[in-house]
Amino acid sequence: MRLCILSLIFIMFTALISCSEHVALEVKPSSAAVMTASPGIVLKAWDVCRYNGKELIYALHRDSLQVLFFEVKGGKPLYSVSLQQLDSLSPSNRDFGICARSPDSVFVHIPETRTIFLLNGSGNIARKYHTDVAVQGITDYCFVVVAGAKLLCDGQNLYAAATRLDIVLRTPETRKEYYAVYPELRIPLNGNAAQVLNGKWPETYRQGLNTRDYYPQRVLLPNGKHYVGFAASDFVFERSFDNKITELRTPASSLNSVHNYPDEKLGHFDYLEEYDITESRFSGFIFDANRNYCYRIVHHGTSYRNADSVTVNSYFDKPWSVAVFDENLKPINEITFDPKLYLPGIIPVKEGWLVRKRKHKDVLTADETEFVLFQLTAGT
Repeated sequence: MRLCILSLIFIMFTALISCSEHVALEVKPSSAAVMTASPGIVLKAWDVCRYNGKELIYALHRDSLQVLFFEVKGGKPLYSVSLQQLDSLSPSNRDFGICARSPDSVFVHIPETRTIFLLNGSGNIARKYHTDVAVQGITDYCFVVVAGAKLLCDGQNLYAAATRLDIVLRTPETRKEYYAVYPELRIPLNGNAAQVLNGKWPETYRQGLNTRDYYPQRVLLPNGKHYVGFAASDFVFERSFDNKITELRTPASSLNSVHNYPDEKLGHFDYLEEYDITESRFSGFIFDANRNYCYRIVHHGTSYRNADSVTVNSYFDKPWSVAVFDENLKPINEITFDPKLYLPGIIPVKEGWLVRKRKHKDVLTADETEFVLFQLTAGT
């Protein structure tokens, strides 16, 4: 892996929207160096852990099948954990779900299964977790790890979202059946039986409308409570550790284009592409332990065709923003980024936010990964 120190170009950003009862935030690039990494890093796998008093950024490197741990300043890889022992369990799908407590304690979900392994720093299997617990009578399901629906751990338990495998979602009736069951489990690290967690999908989902959202977006707070949100609704529920839920909202001004996908257009891939670009959606739920803030990434709906009526926008051309809330989900403000410069998503660290630069129009074939460090200050 090739790594170097990146000098930053100063580009000013300010908060766009503020709420009167809170102090708005401003963000701007820092002059601190940030990391540059070679290809193969899975976008969804970037995250933060703390080890020996240091904040580390970790990510899955699919090409080498390693979890790499970087220091924030300078971007040098300090540790790596090999997943070679798990490769034979999923040879055709290397999008392993990763949750690292430290370089000596890495939980790995095997795709399309209900199995999670704990690896030590040498890449050896320290423990295996598997559950056959039925979710409201449903046994045909697997854990799912996608953007927003990450594997979570509080030090005592794992939290895994699941998806049903017994339904093909092509009609309002099958969607009503799917959304009648909220699938998430808490798996004790001491080996006790997994517990099915309470939850509910938004009312519009349960009515059978097609919003193309199948996985809940979850975040875990240090006080033991969860927030669970969804891509096509500002509906959120808070779940306490004793499994009680409270309904809340996370309003965002940019979530202003949410429509039902028509069933008669299923299988029409040109329409699907246009739908995904013109619709606005949440794509992540993030907790900032350094500031006790919660963030939701918002993809704004935008025009499908450009002014020349010939070229079209891609998913990564959509404007995006970070909706900022306090730890009780009271709105603070919303900060918009230029999609020509930055890819959607942030990694909160002590110094601010790490935001990935967009170096090419085709982001999936970029030759390297670069992050810019943005500092946060109170607005005036």
